[in-house]
Amino acid sequence: MPGRNDSTAALQRFLGAGVGAAAAEIVTLPIDISKVRLQTQKPVLVAGRMQLPYSGMMQAMFRVSMDEGVFALWKGLTPALMRQVSYTGLTFVLYEPVRNFVAGKGVRKEDIPFWKRVLAGGTAGGASILVMNPTDVVKTQMQSSVDSKQMSSITSKVRS
Repeated sequence: MPGRNDSTAALQRFLGAGVGAAAAEIVTLPIDISKVRLQTQKPVLVAGRMQLPYSGMMQAMFRVSMDEGVFALWKGLTPALMRQVSYTGLTFVLYEPVRNFVAGKGVRKEDIPFWKRVLAGGTAGGASILVMNPTDVVKTQMQSSVDSKQMSSITSKVRS
């Protein structure tokens, strides 16, 4: 049965991983917005010709910030943070018990083979992403929306 020290260590791993994941997500979300917009763009008629609205990552970030405001580069921040903090924190918390289970009883941490550590990491990460995947779907829908009416529709679906 896990003791107080085990619970404290798990909480510390979760919080440490969560803070790092949050910082990384905040910094990289504009790149993710650009990627989603590039992936979901549809040709528009410009001067009698069909053209794609975005020509590259930097141009997409610039265009989004000019057309929708600079804060549009952080659309979907709330579900992105929920997903990334929870996913990363849960992965860090699950890894050690999964690793110990995979290693077997009485095996010292130093004696666990590399392949078992990889298996434990993959299992912990896979379980975490399975739990948190719905927030990624919401984040992507929010990022691909270009108007407030569409955003309202997405947020009302989440609330229901």
